[in-house]
Amino acid sequence: MSEEFELPRAVIQRLVKESLPSGIGISKDAKVAFGVAARIFVSFATATANEIRMEANRKTLTANDVLDGLKDMDFEEFVQPLTANLEGFKAEQSRKKKQRATAAAAKEAQTKKESEPSDAMEDAKPGPQDASAEDDAEADDAEEDEEEDREEGSDDDEDADDSMNVSQDEQPDASS
Repeated sequence: MSEEFELPRAVIQRLVKESLPSGIGISKDAKVAFGVAARIFVSFATATANEIRMEANRKTLTANDVLDGLKDMDFEEFVQPLTANLEGFKAEQSRKKKQRATAAAAKEAQTKKESEPSDAMEDAKPGPQDASAEDDAEADDAEEDEEEDREEGSDDDEDADDSMNVSQDEQPDASS
């Protein structure tokens, strides 16, 4: 059989070593034999589960099809541990999904909070447009005050000039 259908040798070696007592070696031929046996077992289990799927007239092969196939293959002793393992896997996947959803919601809330300034801050602190409008109003008031002062001052100056003129006109001519 071709190598494209072989299971990873490192995985098979690890599984075999975990099943044997420590200190027991595994020959290269034994590693190859386990790999071939694993591939044949997976192919047989897949064919059996596929027959169950076809009898149920479904297009998707399910975990229950695999478990029922193991029973049909006379490996009933594996069904209970595999069922427990499958339930643990489903529970872990559900927990991770909820954790990702919670993290995504928290991140979205944080992003929304950072992108929208609070109304309290806007009311307490004038923005750049508000400050320039206040400055413009104060400058206009100052200019109006200066203009009034100048007008009043020029009237006083005119009165002063008139009094000087009057004074000069009313003064007797020294030459006469």
